[in-house]
Amino acid sequence: VLGTRVSYTELLSESGQHHSEHVAKQLEKMQLWLPKAGLLVTILVLGSLIASATYQLYLTLI
Repeated sequence: VLGTRVSYTELLSESGQHHSEHVAKQLEKMQLWLPKAGLLVTILVLGSLIASATYQLYLTLI
């Protein structure tokens, strides 16, 4: 852009388009990984609940 004159409207339009494409790519990645991360967190929480219940049962039997 050095040495030439370009209207700010065109520059802003191009910048907005590139930003929109970048955000769309990020959203696709998030939609791919977030459900898997949520499932992993759910499994870990359930595992910790089962472990604590088993430990409490073990303590009552001793």
